Amino acid sequence: MNIRRKRRSLTNIRKEKKKPHENSKENKSTKDETIVEITTIQISTETETPSVSETTPTEPETTPTEPETTPSVPETTPTEPETTHLCQKRRQQSQKRRQLNRKRRQRSQKQPQRCQKRHQQSLKRHQRSQKQHQLSQSPLQL
Repeated sequence: MNIRRKRRSLTNIRKEKKKPHENSKENKSTKDETIVEITTIQISTETETPSVSETTPTEPETTPTEPETTPSVPETTPTEPETTHLCQKRRQQSQKRRQLNRKRRQRSQKQPQRCQKRHQQSLKRHQRSQKQHQLSQSPLQL
């Protein structure tokens, strides 16, 4: 029974694979379209990043030469420092997190040592108290 079921499932899979080949022209066209879409998206992102970098150097060059363009320059510059400021904030926050995590790790490593020291001290106290108690009891017994 199990063997027959397995064979059936294999034949079904084979049939499903054969179906797309019947309409091979349509399948190829859809594949080509998807590839074109992906490449256009990649190209658009690549072109956006250089354009931003190109605009930043040109604006500071225009500010010293022409005083009329100075009002337009502050309008574009606040967006850039804001983004850099946000990036700096994120970096600072991540650094703070890292530092705190380091401190926590160090504390967690030190705690067992502290506990061991405390335990040893308490054992010593207990032993001293036992000795003292024995010494105090022994003369009375004699």
